[in-house]
Amino acid sequence: MQGGRLTDALEVFIAYEFIPEETLRDAILQEVLALPYAGRGGSIMEIKVLGPGCLNCQKMEEMVKVAVKELGIDATLVKISDIGEIVRYGILSTPGLVVNGKVKHSGRPLPDMDRLKDLIRSEL
Repeated sequence: MQGGRLTDALEVFIAYEFIPEETLRDAILQEVLALPYAGRGGSIMEIKVLGPGCLNCQKMEEMVKVAVKELGIDATLVKISDIGEIVRYGILSTPGLVVNGKVKHSGRPLPDMDRLKDLIRSEL
């Protein structure tokens, strides 16, 4: 057996005819597709919501949580309220949205849910 552990297990199952090859492949594919997406190179996406804590900042944070869940993305959400750090991103109007280190939105109006998902998806 030359492959990895999963390949070796597949070969054993198929060789001994415990499970038909097509059934096993289908089961593995379903399991893989059910895993959350971890971003390019297997790293977890980092999403930052920047703002002092106003209602719009809180709403943006909640929207991001919903969007990440609906997209099935494995992401770390960080809330940044330090004005100095916010300004370092070049954001002068809050709330700000930073995805994997790139500023995607700042200020009002807040993006709608579809636009927010597009902003997040653009970094996949």
